[in-house]
Amino acid sequence: QPSQTGWSLINTYAISLNDCHIPRLKTITNPCSRNLSIGMPLASNIWVGLFRRLPFIIRDLDCENKETIENEINMKLLKYKGLYSNHFAIQEIEAWMVADIDCFKKVYKYNKHECLTRLISKIQYISVPEKISCHPKISEHLEKFARSCALRYRKTIEGVQLLKEVNPDTVSVKCPAFKELRKDLWERIEFPNEK
Repeated sequence: QPSQTGWSLINTYAISLNDCHIPRLKTITNPCSRNLSIGMPLASNIWVGLFRRLPFIIRDLDCENKETIENEINMKLLKYKGLYSNHFAIQEIEAWMVADIDCFKKVYKYNKHECLTRLISKIQYISVPEKISCHPKISEHLEKFARSCALRYRKTIEGVQLLKEVNPDTVSVKCPAFKELRKDLWERIEFPNEK
């Protein structure tokens, strides 16, 4: 199934560790390919994944200047110029979660999601998550809303669970930067894509 194949690739990059060096890579099992590897991030919000020895760098944009960030990454990886792909989660990876609000129903079961999804639906620009302001960030909204609903939202626990449940087709419609990342991944794996 195209969407699940594309998404299982994305999920492998959703790791959150603080480290500022180019990663040693570890091969992981993936139903799509035996050639997918992941490693430590270049920084707390930059992840590197290898697919068929072609690195993908995914970073939360966090309302920073995209061009400046790309230049910084390109300078750090100068000797690898042309051998990797830069992509951004705009403004952060939580935009992908709120783009498919149904994922909250799967993680916060037994109707516990109702309070949370009601509050999320009131965020300005929720129908276009990449336009949501960074003041506060989407992750900060989620943490605050979860607390007010007597729930928890932590990037490294519920965040990972939510990413596993997100429908990439829905996210692609609402998040153009995600759609570009997905398209780039599909081209690298030569996956048949609807034009």
